Amino acid sequence: MRSTLKPLGALVREVHSSMTSVPVPPTEITVTFGIQLTQDLQLGIVNGNNQAHLTVTAGWTPPPTAAD
Repeated sequence: MRSTLKPLGALVREVHSSMTSVPVPPTEITVTFGIQLTQDLQLGIVNGNNQAHLTVTAGWTPPPTAAD
């Protein structure tokens, strides 16, 4: 199972690298995906309809102001 899921580590690292390389990086990053393993242990990222599914959500928290 570990070797089958290993490619996901590279995917998550790439998302992190992309998000943190922007001038104002987000304070929170969420990556959501569905995983399907076939009988021959081929990995697929899918949703319930067997379609590719990967959602990346980023959030920014404004810096505190003098009034805060």
